[in-house]
Amino acid sequence: MELLTTKGLQDQALQLLYGADGAHFAWGRIPMGASDYAMDRYTLDETPNDTAMSGFSIARDKQKLILTSRRRRLCGPISVSGPALDATYLDEVEPLPDTW
Repeated sequence: MELLTTKGLQDQALQLLYGADGAHFAWGRIPMGASDYAMDRYTLDETPNDTAMSGFSIARDKQKLILTSRRRRLCGPISVSGPALDATYLDEVEPLPDTW
């Protein structure tokens, strides 16, 4: 699988998605830890039973996610949303109609 390995390719991809001459997407999502778009599974604290969160770190997100989000802003304004709620929880709050 070929990835966007250079800054030039990454900038081109961002312009194609968010730029005025591209798809011009206006919404983005900023996950906490791995999401369905992550390259692999991870959390922001990989230490088992760490209820004090002493192992909490955003170092991994600084490498790509935060950097890309900052660079994306150069393409123009965007609205962002935070972590999505669990779909099971949402169904308990307001069930989807059977006809969906």
